[in-house]
Amino acid sequence: AVVSTQSTGILLSVKPSNLAPETGAGGSLAIEVAGVWGHIRKMSGMSEVDDPYPSPTYLLSQLKKRLLPFLRKVSLFLRYSTCITGPVTLCELQSPEGEFDLMMGYLGLGSLSSLLQISGSLKSSIVHGWLGALNQAEFWQAAGRSVREGKLAELPESFIDLLVRGSTYCCPKGKNKFLAVCLVCGDMVCYQSYCCSEDINGTTSGPCNVHAYRCSGSLGVFITLDKCQVLLLPLGTHAMHLAGPYVDKYGESYKTSRNKALTLSETLYKKIEQMWVKHEIRPLVARSGDFEYGRMNNMGRNY
Repeated sequence: AVVSTQSTGILLSVKPSNLAPETGAGGSLAIEVAGVWGHIRKMSGMSEVDDPYPSPTYLLSQLKKRLLPFLRKVSLFLRYSTCITGPVTLCELQSPEGEFDLMMGYLGLGSLSSLLQISGSLKSSIVHGWLGALNQAEFWQAAGRSVREGKLAELPESFIDLLVRGSTYCCPKGKNKFLAVCLVCGDMVCYQSYCCSEDINGTTSGPCNVHAYRCSGSLGVFITLDKCQVLLLPLGTHAMHLAGPYVDKYGESYKTSRNKALTLSETLYKKIEQMWVKHEIRPLVARSGDFEYGRMNNMGRNY
């Protein structure tokens, strides 16, 4: 039912004007998908008729292309939550079409045709209920958003530009002069201050922890403006500082040179980004006692 609902959302996001009608008939599966597209559009109130999509082959290719990343996530969840191993061929280099078929089989979903059959009692009630309560304005707003790549926020080339941006920031409570930039979303937040502290799950936490809890689920990555350091907040009670991605003309960080005329090092920033993308921050903090240029602070919840 979950994959069927995901497929329904993908089909709904394809507008009739996306492609001109194709010349020649598509395969039976493509024609079936085109018919389902017209049916769910009528069910959702987006159309008064259930005419099939004019470009069945294109529609089928879009459905498989957009459904593939979701199937990968579901397959990984199944593998590591149940220890049910998939076919050996999944570990080999596959074409998108071959990978799609292998994962459909691994997840026991059968064929794409059976997946799109909205006739079972549970599946029918879920899809009909969702389509009946669909807010079209909110749906198209969400569908129009591009999927964000696994990247940290963009930083200016010069550290001075970051300091200038910080000089225009005003604390909501007007009490703090120390600031940090969230590298996940790019927002400016207070740092090392109790001014914007809030209660999180019964514990008083500092502004960086509060922001991380709302922005990235309690895993925060920040750059501080006072010492140009990267602040890692992977846990509610721990914090770790690393040398920042800005260096001087000799390749030295602010900690060494005390010079704020620094330039962004793409190589250093890429390393920090890869730590975040590959979920290496928590293990890094856990073994920080063996990490030569990092340090851990057990009072990290105060940041």
